[in-house]
Amino acid sequence: MVVDNGPQLKSDEFLSFLKRNRIKFSFSPPYHPATNGAAENFVKTFKDKVDKIVSDGKSLEYAINLFLFDYRSTEHLTTGKTPSSLMYNREIRTRFDLLRSSVVSMVERKQFNQKMYKRANREREFFEGERVYVKDYRRGAKNKCEARIVEKLSPVTYNVKTASGRLMKKHCNQMIKTKLCASASSDVEENNKSIESKMSDKTNVPRRSERLEMNKCQNRKGGLR
Repeated sequence: MVVDNGPQLKSDEFLSFLKRNRIKFSFSPPYHPATNGAAENFVKTFKDKVDKIVSDGKSLEYAINLFLFDYRSTEHLTTGKTPSSLMYNREIRTRFDLLRSSVVSMVERKQFNQKMYKRANREREFFEGERVYVKDYRRGAKNKCEARIVEKLSPVTYNVKTASGRLMKKHCNQMIKTKLCASASSDVEENNKSIESKMSDKTNVPRRSERLEMNKCQNRKGGLR
């Protein structure tokens, strides 16, 4: 650190402070401020920027705080780091941080990618009425048994009913889709088709008036014979 020859910088208290913190320092030659050009350049920049902020109608205190905030959050050309990073070992938050993506969105995006590209990733969406294979933890039972989904309790838990009529609560990780039976949507389609076929059969039945005419014709033919 280069300092001028001010009397406050030569006091025993200041010198002991520098020695205690192991700060190297030297005095500039008297009446030669250019020796400490970095400090003089900073003073020049400070005065120029503060004057411009004050000329815009801001107070002197506001101008000083704004300049120091911008200076401490700007990367230094020599060190390659901001003064706040060197002082606090972290960057101070500015308005430009709002333009960056938040940590929450980044974590959600990475979690989504992990689910999408995970090996052996099974479909986790099930429907009521769908037949699945579930893990059976009873003693002496098979590892998996066939069951039908009765109710969806939460996004990942279901009530299933086995072929023997036993009701169990299962997590989607304990269930595997099976191709032995169509899903609930296909069952609904089959029911709709059966209803349509029944309706079509009913429409083919002749009306009451038509049946009466047919009976009259049959009676006349019988009378002629």
